[in-house]
Amino acid sequence: MLHALLLPSVLVALAALYLTLGNLGIRKQRRIKPKQWRTPLVSVIIPSYRSGKTIKKTIRSALSLDYPRKEIVVVNDSRDSVPEICESMGVKCIQNPARTGKPRSMARGLKASKGEFVLFLDSDTVISKTFLRKAVPWFSDSGVAAVIPKYRSLNRKGFSALADIEDSVMSSLVRMTTFFGTAFGLRGCAVLTRRSALEETGIPETLTEDNELSALILESGKRIAYEESVTALTREPESLKALMRQKSRWGKGSLFVFLRHYRFYLSSPAFLLFFFPYIITGLLFSLFASYHATLSLFNPSELNNLTFLSACFFAAQAIHVYALSSGPNPKIRNTMLFVALYLPLATLFYAKGMLSAMVARIRKRPELDLSEW
Repeated sequence: MLHALLLPSVLVALAALYLTLGNLGIRKQRRIKPKQWRTPLVSVIIPSYRSGKTIKKTIRSALSLDYPRKEIVVVNDSRDSVPEICESMGVKCIQNPARTGKPRSMARGLKASKGEFVLFLDSDTVISKTFLRKAVPWFSDSGVAAVIPKYRSLNRKGFSALADIEDSVMSSLVRMTTFFGTAFGLRGCAVLTRRSALEETGIPETLTEDNELSALILESGKRIAYEESVTALTREPESLKALMRQKSRWGKGSLFVFLRHYRFYLSSPAFLLFFFPYIITGLLFSLFASYHATLSLFNPSELNNLTFLSACFFAAQAIHVYALSSGPNPKIRNTMLFVALYLPLATLFYAKGMLSAMVARIRKRPELDLSEW
């Protein structure tokens, strides 16, 4: 049963490696980060869709940014109370005559704004008040095209409490990628970019425009800075249905992006270290589990081996997740629930989305399907 100990050892070793590389990467960033810079105009663009219940907090967060030169533009893609809310809070609102989707709302907000830099903020996201003050100086380096904060869950109810563990682990993985000179990706719920970079790439009209934008930025030779001293709190799915819709959409969009940029991804050490070890360990566990499950049909004693293998893998995953949770560490109970429930479901829904992308590609359906939201 050496393989029962091999897979857990790999997961624990990966956690140690990621933490080490993350610490080294952040130290590099701290050495090169500019201390201060000028204060150019920043446009805060908030694409909105059915956001009447959440956008007040988002606008209040944008208004509270302790940065002297900013403008706020909301682009509303649905018929609701958002224009009235914006008017009452003194914020400009552009109402789309018909639903166009998030990428086009972003592009419309970009066209209607004037800032040299642009902060895209989802309408269910709250950003630290110091974000612009701490992030804008990064752009004194002409090689930096975007700056991202640490992402965490705004709500901690139902599945969103477990999604917060995922966000926490992802923060550690982003820290790890900084060892290679740049954060590897970004989430569209909160990202600060150069207007000139957006004018070069355009706003990608894709299902996951944030993945596409990060790929285009990195392929151009530019970098994404990670400002971990600030946090974007975004609303995560609370119900099983909402989780399925989110992960399926991400899986579908991510596969489309990967197929367009696979040469770049497969040549990137950060990408390979980010994804491949998990794919390999997951495949090996599936193979070994299937092997023992098949043998147990003829020899019931093999069930003991299967149970032992599963217990070792589960324990190693829990240790891996707990170690990579970028403080405060989650409750042990929630870590167990994350590994036993959330992770398998999220993986299944993500795979469902990838399968949907393959079918859409074969049947030549458009990638940007607004019904996915």
